[in-house]
Amino acid sequence: MFNFLKRKKQNSFIISRFNSMLIAALIECSVSVIMGVADNIVSGNVISQTALSGLTLVAPFLTISLYVSTIVAPGIGVQYAELTGQMETEKANRVFSQGLIVSVFNGAVMFLLLTLFGNAYLTMMAPSAAVFEQAAAYLVYFRYMALLFPIACYISHVVYWDGDEKLFLVASTARIICALGLSVLLAFKIGIAGLGIGSSIGLLVQILIDSLHFFRKVNTYRFRFALSLKVMLKTLKISLPDCVEYGVWAILSFTMSLLILTHANSDYLPLVTVILSVMQMYMLFGGIGSVLLPMVAVYRGEGNIDGERRIMYHALRVAFWLGLMMTVIFFIFPQIVTVAYGIHEPAIAQVVLRVIRIVAVTFLTSAVGMTLSSYFLYTDRVGINLLSTLMQQLLGPIIGMIALTSIFNILGPALGVLFGNVLGFAAFLLLMGLIKGFRTLPLLIKEPSPKMVHFFEFEVTPAGIRDMMTKAEALLQENGAAKRTIFKTKLFIEEIMTVVMNRNASSEKMVLAECTLKLGDDLTIILRDDGEIFNVLAEDGTVDSLSSFILNGLMTKQQEKMNALNFACNRNVIRLPLQEG
Repeated sequence: MFNFLKRKKQNSFIISRFNSMLIAALIECSVSVIMGVADNIVSGNVISQTALSGLTLVAPFLTISLYVSTIVAPGIGVQYAELTGQMETEKANRVFSQGLIVSVFNGAVMFLLLTLFGNAYLTMMAPSAAVFEQAAAYLVYFRYMALLFPIACYISHVVYWDGDEKLFLVASTARIICALGLSVLLAFKIGIAGLGIGSSIGLLVQILIDSLHFFRKVNTYRFRFALSLKVMLKTLKISLPDCVEYGVWAILSFTMSLLILTHANSDYLPLVTVILSVMQMYMLFGGIGSVLLPMVAVYRGEGNIDGERRIMYHALRVAFWLGLMMTVIFFIFPQIVTVAYGIHEPAIAQVVLRVIRIVAVTFLTSAVGMTLSSYFLYTDRVGINLLSTLMQQLLGPIIGMIALTSIFNILGPALGVLFGNVLGFAAFLLLMGLIKGFRTLPLLIKEPSPKMVHFFEFEVTPAGIRDMMTKAEALLQENGAAKRTIFKTKLFIEEIMTVVMNRNASSEKMVLAECTLKLGDDLTIILRDDGEIFNVLAEDGTVDSLSSFILNGLMTKQQEKMNALNFACNRNVIRLPLQEG
């Protein structure tokens, strides 16, 4: 069950690529976290506590907007990566295009609904006149944020999945600089409305910068106008857990507000914002899921269980240490939140500090739980994903909050979140162990018999290439492959990887690679490397060595082949008959 904590020392292409992409993903998620709480911070420090209460009243709209923004990306991303893994490039581009169309549509619908019914909701909540005025002023410009959220989120995801990490980071950084700078400046001048204007402009800047990717050489997307009910239904199926997750946030927000108003008074309403803001840090763990999506989906498309297991164990290790680090930081320095939110009233500030320390303990279990949940989603186990989310993020905390608030008063919601989260995760693992078998935990994977897909990792050096050829020969001999197939397999591995090695000879970076051999009626050879991006299978490639000369000759006669990019790395696929035909 805890095998994921054991780390292999071998250099690994997939782990190296994961770590590289993770940095960008965590920065992007940090931007999302900061932007999620930025308006609260500015309102509490620059405007007033009344403005902060007004934003708390609009918080459910933000939750809904975030859900609408993410409903498309996961489902489209999984389908696009799986189709790429299956060599269905044209279908993959139609899926990408449909995601873009639906994202624009979703933004337009959110804008219309908020325009028609936003004020009616505020009136129904019956806040004080001052709070209503602040909430209504913010809502006017929040509509434009809701319009741009889905478009910005989708384009940002597809740019990241295509491996354009530098542009991705530039766009994210530009968004936060523009949004925060303008929000602070405008808040001084026009109050809470300035927060909505600044955030909207930040989103627009991010969209414009990210869109530059579609004009770059590394872009693999091609727009094809396409609308498919089948694609949309699968997208909704995969995105259903996100719907549930954001619904969970809305329910938690409502329940906490109700409990605090019942057991205390409206002066303690900022506690809801504080608890949810600390829990919003969970979004950082979503960065791990963002990296996993293209990798797990491609491996799944290839039937590569070993690849899935290798990347997941590493992801769980990263989640464990990241969650532990965040728990320690917030437990030792809870003042980060009180200072940021401008909470200075001694009685309330003292309660807030205790609440932060309590909720911070959930970072560890949430990090591991959310990473597992993402994996179940990307491997088409939506039911297990939903069960995990509901037990850890909703049922456990709700039951805990209701039970403990009657005992511990205003500390009850925080204690309920803590015990509900930890016990909910433990109960989920226990249930899965009883149903699937404890030996399958935590990934719930059973080794197929017979094993038809074999996965190898190696360094692109003369010794590494020779070792890979030896392993491929031994495997194919064990499975009764034809001598001609064995010879051609070794030849392709040797020549392709030698060309890759020569192409990267001037680089100081160690080039890492992996080889997947799929056995069936045919043999499929999949070679990936993280060296310079180029089409090694091109028949008219530059001849600058004996290996490239031999490879060009081989490619002229080889019909079933494909060169593509996966997470900004070379992916070369060749199919050969396993037996003599």
